[in-house]
Amino acid sequence: LAAIFRELNERPAPDMDHASRTDLWHLFHTGRHARALGKKNLSRLLRYVPMAVADIASEWFEHDLLQATIAARALYGHFAGPWSAGTGAMLLQRLADDPMPFGGGITVAGGPGALTKALADVATQAGANIRARGATAKLNLALSSRPAFPALHGDDQALRGRLLIAPDLDYLERAYDDAKYGELPAKPWLEISVPTVVDGTLAPADAHVMSIVAHTMPSPIRDHDWTGARDLLQRRILDALAPHAPTLEASIVAAELITPADLESQYGLPGGHIYHAEQTIDQWWSMRPLLGWASGTTPIPRLFLTGAGTHGGGGITGMPALHAAGTVAQALKGRARA
Repeated sequence: LAAIFRELNERPAPDMDHASRTDLWHLFHTGRHARALGKKNLSRLLRYVPMAVADIASEWFEHDLLQATIAARALYGHFAGPWSAGTGAMLLQRLADDPMPFGGGITVAGGPGALTKALADVATQAGANIRARGATAKLNLALSSRPAFPALHGDDQALRGRLLIAPDLDYLERAYDDAKYGELPAKPWLEISVPTVVDGTLAPADAHVMSIVAHTMPSPIRDHDWTGARDLLQRRILDALAPHAPTLEASIVAAELITPADLESQYGLPGGHIYHAEQTIDQWWSMRPLLGWASGTTPIPRLFLTGAGTHGGGGITGMPALHAAGTVAQALKGRARA
């Protein structure tokens, strides 16, 4: 089902007012693929798009952990809960980017920052002027030793992927309920990675780095500001981790907390949203970021948009940049002919 979303994401979004022959051909091609799904799966696709991801997960799985894991995949980076309408479409979009049910744990040597730097170096050599904006909301920990999770029974293979602290759908929903009313989640749901298990260049010998993403944070906080809430948030994150990694806190050498306010003030992300805007169905495809702007063009001549908030985003897919490059190339050809 997600292949239909992937096909739409991989192609430039059409101009709804002036669709070209190429646009119409692409839509026809996608329509044929959708029809080839068969009546049963096409019906599922139409049902799942407006549904809550909790309902979809519950249709297929009975175990609380599996339901929460599937739902968390859809909710990652979004201000939503598993019972929010339209989160089914978010799940399909995540699967379109990466078909692994729980998401892949593969990264590049040196971390995503190393890939960004390599791309920036190539672009700079070609004459581009780069202004970087973007980051992930998380708590970064420098650890003196490898983190121990008793539930893993010493299986280091699990640390090569991502760990999820979200025991059931209600846990996810309660965290969202707190944030929805401007409160810090009493028990935030967390996604954890330990990149040094697979890439030892990120820390000194025998030391490790842990990145913890805490989801559904309010922005702004009711009756507070992030300056006064930083310590409280860090405490709640560590408290949520403590039952699963009881010796972790004793091994912390240093900590860096990036709040939604930091993301907004330092990286230009409105409200601290790592995708720049929700990926609801009304902010997707030809309506991302706005209806008429999906090609990356703007009313300002020679100003083009790309990033997680444009067609093909969010997540690290490269699709927004690919579409933007095509739009810029067409604009340059037009100037050359003129």
